[in-house]
Amino acid sequence: MTNWWWGRNDDLEIRDATRNWDAIDKLYSEYDSLKIDYPYGQFVPEVDDIQSKIDNINEVYTNYTKQISYGKYQGTAEEIVAEMQSALKQAGIEEVTAALQEQFDALYK
Repeated sequence: MTNWWWGRNDDLEIRDATRNWDAIDKLYSEYDSLKIDYPYGQFVPEVDDIQSKIDNINEVYTNYTKQISYGKYQGTAEEIVAEMQSALKQAGIEEVTAALQEQFDALYK
């Protein structure tokens, strides 16, 4: 997910004659008066201590997503999802989530 205003750079906009730039500038000024800094761009997680668990989680997710996406599993959809959730738990998803949440809370609280 991205934030449109995050990538906006009015200085690079081509000001061609087919648009009413007085109205556009007025609208941009109104938007600029309401904008806030995008707070989530400040979060850069420290993952050195949890990188091996992240790698395990990615491998589990990749393997199960292939099975689920293409219907290449035995049993019901509920069973394969429960199996995936169990495998993610064994891979350390709860520890990774807790570590990232702790860093996020330290930054934003």
